[in-house]
Amino acid sequence: MTITLLSFPNQYNLNILQHMVERFGSRAAQLVHSQYYSERPTDQYVWTNDKTSGFGALDVVGDGEAIPMDTPAAMGTYSMTQVRYARGFKEGPMIRKFGRVDVLIGWADALIDSAISTLRTKHASVLNNAFSTSYTYRESGVALCSASHTTAGGTRTNLAASAALTFSTYDTLRQVAGSHTDYRGKLSPLNMDQLIVPDELAVVGAQIVGSPQQPFTTDNQINPFLGKGLIVEPYLTSATAYFGRDSMSTNLLSLTSQTFAIRGYYEDATESNVVYGTMIFAYGVDDWPGIVGSAGA
Repeated sequence: MTITLLSFPNQYNLNILQHMVERFGSRAAQLVHSQYYSERPTDQYVWTNDKTSGFGALDVVGDGEAIPMDTPAAMGTYSMTQVRYARGFKEGPMIRKFGRVDVLIGWADALIDSAISTLRTKHASVLNNAFSTSYTYRESGVALCSASHTTAGGTRTNLAASAALTFSTYDTLRQVAGSHTDYRGKLSPLNMDQLIVPDELAVVGAQIVGSPQQPFTTDNQINPFLGKGLIVEPYLTSATAYFGRDSMSTNLLSLTSQTFAIRGYYEDATESNVVYGTMIFAYGVDDWPGIVGSAGA
């Protein structure tokens, strides 16, 4: 994520602008969603992805028999629409006359913080609504984490039982990922190499994936989960929910049409320098495979 300065009047205090650039750069490192979202630039107002299923398993074919043909099943269309976000402030003549740079610094900081907060809140909202129907993918009324994802002949699940995060329940989450089957019923195990937790579960998560020995035991067993990635997302609103993700999947998708840009102009009617920031992006769930979740307890 970058910041751009555009169209500023010459009289505007360049120190304020430079401060805003530096502030954004230092805060952009906190964009945790970039670790679990697939990010890509786009110039499309409406980004559309048409998907089809894979083929079924291969059949045994006798000598001289015809090779069976297959046709991928259409799985619908998913679209994401770019949205423009903006906010600004005015540097009035009194602030300018009396050199209240301290006031402008505070306002500039607030604008940058607002942009960072918006990015973090919007992207985290996908996981915050993962167990509701807010983010469905081609399946009416089906949540991101559900036991009722449709298949050609039944249902698939990426939902683990509601239970507190422990070494054992982490293993259960891993097994849900490992038993994933594709739309045509073929086993398609997911490599759950990311554990995404709220701040309240940061310590437990670190103990599960960061301890050389198996945590919460006294027999000094090795920890088979050592080295799995831990992502602490403070913008998760549930203190108990946790998620696993296959980082090779592009299921959580963030599209950027315009990175954060600071613009300005002089407003004659109020004798003010107007400062505002804009960004254009879209976020959502391109597909649910690759995400598993538990609401915790």
